[in-house]
Parts: sequence; structure tokens; C-alpha cells
Amino acid sequence: MFREQSCVGSCLYTTQIRSFDDTYCIEPEVGGCTVADKTKLVLRPVSSFCKNEASSFLYNPKTGSLFHKCSGKLVCAKDGVKYYSSIVISSTCEEFTSASQIQRTLWRTNQMDSLCFDPNGNTLANGVNLFFWEGCMSNNQMFVMPGIVSSVTVLLFNNIANLAALKTGKPTQSGFVDNFDLPPIYISNSGIRMWTYFRAPHSGFYYFMVSCDDVCELKFTKDVTNLSSAAKIAGCSKLTNRYEWNRFSEQKSSPISLNVGVKYYLELNLVNGKDVGHSAVGVIMPNGDVVAPITYDYLSAI
Repeated sequence: MFREQSCVGSCLYTTQIRSFDDTYCIEPEVGGCTVADKTKLVLRPVSSFCKNEASSFLYNPKTGSLFHKCSGKLVCAKDGVKYYSSIVISSTCEEFTSASQIQRTLWRTNQMDSLCFDPNGNTLANGVNLFFWEGCMSNNQMFVMPGIVSSVTVLLFNNIANLAALKTGKPTQSGFVDNFDLPPIYISNSGIRMWTYFRAPHSGFYYFMVSCDDVCELKFTKDVTNLSSAAKIAGCSKLTNRYEWNRFSEQKSSPISLNVGVKYYLELNLVNGKDVGHSAVGVIMPNGDVVAPITYDYLSAI
């Protein structure tokens, strides 16, 4: 079960989930709050549905967990994260697994691993059920959670060959993600810039880490009034696996002294030459705790 609260350690926010054009919401197939296990999620028109508790969910940006609010049941991939696996609500869903951890993406899609929510037939219509499919960039795959503010700004740059070109390039798309983590996505010959503010929970020395595919750099500054002062503190000159934090010594910064409650600017620049790219930033706290990737509760967009 869940407990709704402000974002201190754990974050649960009430939200509907709506199509990109705000004409449909997502509800359990049967409607209402008494919902059988493994009930499919379907689209309902805002004009005649989406007006009661059946369309309310609780989302945790930190963990990616999504609950159907009034039934208290978790949302997950019925048959695991694979093509055509239905999206269901069920007491048998297991939290903190790949089949129940949703990441909101730059393209306003909802992704698990490399697949995302997709209406059957890629069609928005009453009663259409949701399953998992690839692509994760089309309008009909875009489902937003109004009112839940993301913490990391993401800029996409097309036709970028290297980090030097990224520095002078013009972004072609902008969006947001919740954690300091870009999930695997097809971004061949493209660059990504992600930036956010890290708020130190304790005073002491911090280490920051990065992983990515293909090449990336992590920049940092204490002077949030002059973001151009951000300097490289870590990076990857060759690709790593996702969340592989210790393949190269360059991935980890030197110790940086931070003060509790103060916000600091972090910027990740990524270039991907071919196929799927990804990136993530982690932190080692003064007490040795590792938060990797850095989660929503330590970050802010402003």
C-alpha cells in the first residue's frame, strides 16, 4: 500500500494521466475503485469520463512507481517489459522492479527500459487498451501527468558529431525528466544536454559519477548566478553500460565540499554516434551512501 506525502525521502503525487491533446485520460477498464487484479488500463474520453476517482493515480517521480489511487494497486507490465505486454493494475505487481518502474521522458512518453506506453494500434479512441511498444516519440504515445513538475531539463540536438559541436549547436527539442537519468533511446548522431540543481542534504565532501553511451562530460559550478562558470568534473571518453559507474577512473569526480541546503548546478553533455544512447549521474554522499542515479528528491529545476 501507499502513503501520500510531500517529497521528503519519498514522493507521491496525485495525478491523472492524459493524452498529449488532452482529449483522453487513462482509467481501469472496469472503472471505479473495486478493481480486479490484472485489470487493463484503457483510454477514456475526457468529455464523458475522467471526472471521478477512477482516473486518479499516485506517481512517485523518485522511484517511478505508479499506483491506482482509490484501489491502492500498483501499475505494471502484465507479462514483463516486452512487446505487446499489457499495462495493468494488480496487487500482484511488484514494486521496484523493471516491470513497475516508469520513467517520464523528454518526449512526454512513459517508458520502462526501452519500451513505452502505447495505445493498441497507435490509435486514441474510447476503450483502447495500453501495452508496451518501441519508438517512444510519437504523439499518440505521449501521456502527461499534469501538475507534477520534473526536476531535470533536457535539450536534444540533432546532427551532432562530438562534444565541441554540441557546445555551439542549437537544440531542436526540449523537455524534462524526473531523475538525473536518460533512459535508453534511439538518438543516433545526436547530442543531449541535461541540467539541474543539486541541493546538498548534508555538509561535507561529495563525489559525483557519470555513465553513458557514447561520450559524455559532467560539469559543475557553485556559482548559480554564473552558469557559464561550470567546469568539467567527470566524464566518459568511451561508452559504458547503463549504470556502470566504475569502468573508467575518469567517471568519478574528485571530492567536492558542499554545504547543507545550498543548491549547486550540474550539467551533463552527451553525444551518441549510433543507435541507442543513455546517460545517468550518481552521487556518493559524505557518509558513504550512494544515490545512483541521483533522484528527484535531491534535485530541482530552479
